[in-house]
Amino acid sequence: MAIGKLVTLKSLTDAAFEYATKGFDIALKLVAAMVMLLGLMKVGEKAGIIQIVAGAVYPAIRFLFPQVPKDHPANGAIVMNVTSTLLGLGNAATPFGLKAMKELQTLNDHPEVATDSQVMLLGYNTAGLAILPTTLLSVRNAANCSDPTEIIGTCMLAG
Repeated sequence: MAIGKLVTLKSLTDAAFEYATKGFDIALKLVAAMVMLLGLMKVGEKAGIIQIVAGAVYPAIRFLFPQVPKDHPANGAIVMNVTSTLLGLGNAATPFGLKAMKELQTLNDHPEVATDSQVMLLGYNTAGLAILPTTLLSVRNAANCSDPTEIIGTCMLAG
């Protein structure tokens, strides 16, 4: 009212519903993209592609997590967490990260203090290094950006 415009209850309600609809549309598109990417990861896992990627990533895992024994179950969860994060699937990486932390805790002699491996995993997940920012591309696509992929180079450089 101070600047001479009166907001009516109808215009406020219309705007609220318009933006709620936009938010729902974006969320629905994100869920669809996540389901598709998780499905592709499941197909890749069944086809053996995930194991090939895991084999390629494993030397880096051994370097970053030297305290984890070679045949320990934490290795598989760490590899899946790192692979999911590199593909920009942060939501898919979370369960693997939690499983990896649980498995790493079994190696911990002092349960009240995090091990070096646990701190390394937490640091990696916090950094969120992604080769392909899949979730961000999905958000930009859902928001109807003219070219959702134009940010890939910048994201890679920033990562």
